[in-house]
Amino acid sequence: VVAEGTPQARLAELRYEVRESREGRSLVRVELLTGRMHQIRVQLASRGWPIVGDQQYGSTHVIQSPEMPAEWRGDVVLLHSERLELQHPVRYDPLCLQAPPPNFWRSTGLWSGSL
Repeated sequence: VVAEGTPQARLAELRYEVRESREGRSLVRVELLTGRMHQIRVQLASRGWPIVGDQQYGSTHVIQSPEMPAEWRGDVVLLHSERLELQHPVRYDPLCLQAPPPNFWRSTGLWSGSL
């Protein structure tokens, strides 16, 4: 994040929608309009909204879940790409890849509704 007018700065845009809020946390749906490295993490953290578990960008919450794979404990950021749309690299037709959030997200106790 740099001040507007900074030489060689590049625009980074996204849209977001708060889906659910509970106990000072929100489930947010993000649509990227540009694709910068760590864009979602940087933009949310710069506004004081670090992603749960993202200690690199200011989160103080460590994810705990008995359903989480052991090798992930203490090192999980609750950021998930639900849908990715892109052009096939050879055929050039549109591709849409979808994946649900990991099952252990429900057992963290951070959200009451469905993800």
